[in-house]
Amino acid sequence: MSKLVKLNDTGFNNMIGHLRRGTGATLKEVTRTVTGSILQNAAVHTGKSSYKNIVADVDRSLARIFISSTGVKVRKGKDGSLVVKSPAVTNNKWVKVRDDYKVNAISAKSPSGRTFSKKQTSAINKALGELRKKRTQMLRAKKKNIASGQATFIYMLRKLRMKLKSNRGLGAALKVKLPLVHTRALSAKEFNVGKDEYIIMLKSKSMSALNIHAKGMDAFRRAFNMQVKGFETAAKKNMKAFTKKFATKNGFTIR
Repeated sequence: MSKLVKLNDTGFNNMIGHLRRGTGATLKEVTRTVTGSILQNAAVHTGKSSYKNIVADVDRSLARIFISSTGVKVRKGKDGSLVVKSPAVTNNKWVKVRDDYKVNAISAKSPSGRTFSKKQTSAINKALGELRKKRTQMLRAKKKNIASGQATFIYMLRKLRMKLKSNRGLGAALKVKLPLVHTRALSAKEFNVGKDEYIIMLKSKSMSALNIHAKGMDAFRRAFNMQVKGFETAAKKNMKAFTKKFATKNGFTIR
């Protein structure tokens, strides 16, 4: 079930109105500026994985079952052992190779504790070799996308032709090249409806940002509501000073 995300849209619209009236900026300029800040903050506060977690995820995935090019199946047994199965090698029965789930090759120098024929040993080692190669490929690919959740928000910024104000906390995300299948899950569009109505529409179905570890939706909610809260707090103290600071920071001319 989708989690309901509470955004202070009333406060947001009020903020946009005050900033628009207090500066020489248009509705579009103010809305784009504020949206840019929200997306950047959402990116910064979206969690990213660690190489240690990536290794654990890859190993857990491959341990469920791996099928080699010759049809030899390899998996981790319930007791933590390494087991294989193949019609040609093990008469289509799961056979324990070694007591521990280690995917290095079996040989005289690295015994399995079991006796296998030369043909069986060759087939098992070929499967284990393919598994190790697959592991290396998966680790390399996932390491490149270690901050893909953060990168989804940067992608939206770029789609809207907005610039990052700072790269701090986003170094890894800036190196991520989201694949086509990933970018298709993202959308960022703007609409000039009329003089007093301008819309920016953001959509994301990216699980790299929305999963329970990255918490990208929570990061967006926080960035959105904190932007409004920051405005409301500053405005209570000195609305004119806040508006002037906002205008100067973003290159607008005070009326």
